[in-house]
Amino acid sequence: MGMKLKDLREWLKVVPEEYDDCQLVFRDILKVNGSDQLLAGDDPITSATIDTSSREACFYNQQSYDLIKDIDPDADIAETLEPKAKRKRKRNPNTI
Repeated sequence: MGMKLKDLREWLKVVPEEYDDCQLVFRDILKVNGSDQLLAGDDPITSATIDTSSREACFYNQQSYDLIKDIDPDADIAETLEPKAKRKRKRNPNTI
């Protein structure tokens, strides 16, 4: 089972404020064939939403965000992870 949003909140409480300017990324680790060397690929997280129907917190890279907005320009996705009160978008019933 994966991490829950409450686990993320607890972890963020112990991260010092000096790291507030760190960019959020998804890091994919790959092992180089035939060696002990690892390669890391970072993909910046550029937006997020909560899917209320599946009860999942969804984090998106720029490509995924652009695809969603191409299909549904009114999709309620936090572009900069701002609190919902600061965003002015039409509400999707499956997201908060």
